[in-house]
Amino acid sequence: MVTLVEPALQRIDPAAIRAAAVPLDFLGINYYTRILIAAAETAPFFAQEVRPAGLPYTAMGWEVYPEGLRALLVRVWREYGPPAIYITENGAAYDDPDVAEASSKTRSASATINYTWMRAPQRWPKVCRCVDTSPGA
Repeated sequence: MVTLVEPALQRIDPAAIRAAAVPLDFLGINYYTRILIAAAETAPFFAQEVRPAGLPYTAMGWEVYPEGLRALLVRVWREYGPPAIYITENGAAYDDPDVAEASSKTRSASATINYTWMRAPQRWPKVCRCVDTSPGA
């Protein structure tokens, strides 16, 4: 594995890393889907994507998994404790023939945010801010 990334590691400038090490005002999270990985026999990574049957998928082949956003936010909050967390990107692409159906899919993206927020610890309103940028918001 080191041989795959070693050329990129050699280009890292330690001075640039030190200069970037400043306190955060907030942390932005982009979340669309989860990817499940299993061991595989082939190189270079000896891993393969697993796609469970019977689950909803978008037109782009991404699993619809709102629980993943909540899990990600909880982990980031517990492990890093940023001063604020913004969900900066979240959504899904569907092959919708009409606008009415498309708007229902937009509501499903909002449902992901609502799922996450309703299951958040009570202290989260001080930590996590969700901004709705969907049409008509």
